[in-house]
Order: sequence, then C-alpha cells, then structure tokens
Amino acid sequence: MSIGQGAIKVTFAYPSFGGGYADSSPRLTIDGIEQPVRAWGSHVLPVAAGPHTLRILVDTPGGDSFGLAEAPVTVGLGDQVAVDYRAPRFHGARGRIRVKR
Repeated sequence: MSIGQGAIKVTFAYPSFGGGYADSSPRLTIDGIEQPVRAWGSHVLPVAAGPHTLRILVDTPGGDSFGLAEAPVTVGLGDQVAVDYRAPRFHGARGRIRVKR
C-alpha cells in the first residue's frame, strides 16, 4: 500500500442454488469508476483513505444487469475494510452489501 492509501477487500457471492450465476459476473464501481473485477470470490482493491461509494451489479451474458446494491465505505489510512456482496435469489431483486467493521 502506498502512503495515503488503504484497501477494500470485496467478497462477491451468490446463492448456493444459483446455477444461473455460472455465466454471470459481478461489476463493481468505486466512486463511479469501474473496477477490474469480473469474477466471483474475493478481491483486494487499493483506494485512497477516506469515504467512498460502492455500487455493485450482476452482469449476465445477454447484457442484462440486476442485483443492484450500493453502500458508503470509509477507509482509514493503512486500513483494509472488508465488504461482502450477496447476489439476490431472484433475477430482478436487489443485492446486499455488508460492510464489516
């Protein structure tokens, strides 16, 4: 981590019976900037210390997006904040973000 930075560790998950999720991928923006995350699981992203806004969707192969979830996150200097995203059980429903403190 560079001086003045922290990190956000995002874990993307979908329901255990979600066979339809195999061909989909999460899409993450931090403060409106698309992040290079295209796989389920955990990813650590360096960010500047301070407040941020996360926005997560699920992209499908057909170009349809669903599962929107948004949350504010504040990252302290040198800290790593853990965030869990859970995709919805049903297409068209909202996802959930949980920020761990």
